[in-house]
Amino acid sequence: MKQVRVGKEKKKINWWKWLFILYLGAQLAFVRVVWQRIQAKREDLTLVSSDNQAQLQMGTFTTNRDQLNQTLKAYLGAYQSKTFTYEVFVTEREVVFEGTYEILGAKIPLYIYFTPYKDENGAVVLDVAEVSAGTLTLPKSEVLKYIKKAYPFPDFIQISAKEGRIIVDLPHLTNKFGIVVTAKTIDLYNDHFIFEVFRKTN
Repeated sequence: MKQVRVGKEKKKINWWKWLFILYLGAQLAFVRVVWQRIQAKREDLTLVSSDNQAQLQMGTFTTNRDQLNQTLKAYLGAYQSKTFTYEVFVTEREVVFEGTYEILGAKIPLYIYFTPYKDENGAVVLDVAEVSAGTLTLPKSEVLKYIKKAYPFPDFIQISAKEGRIIVDLPHLTNKFGIVVTAKTIDLYNDHFIFEVFRKTN
């Protein structure tokens, strides 16, 4: 006579069912992540807006101190006067404005030392570190006021005597080709300067 087992029999775990559920869950999670990434806006791929004009990025260019100094010298040549001549050049520590102005027939040397950086719009900001005439230190604000009033500068150069800084507003440097340049990296010590190039689309 066979013995009858009393009690509940252990149910076998259906591993295939659970593996399928895990696999399905992983697939749904993956699809959700992909969908969210597709829907999200990527900043680098959008058009840049400046003064309500869309700009399409065309590329970047890299330069060094020597090339930058040559460009500055060539460009600023048109903004000299008989009573005031100057040059701007970049060293491994600062940007230097070196000029001479004439008072009563005497030529006075003028030196302005700047600490440069870029702002969020891609303009180059030059904070005045020191101003001197020869070896005599001069007040920053007064010298900047004098320079702003007395001498011609390009329209994209903004002089703020109160804040003791000069802004080189590259994004508003106009040309007939609709090309806009913004500063991306300003690294004096490592001699590395990167600028982004955009084209206005309307």
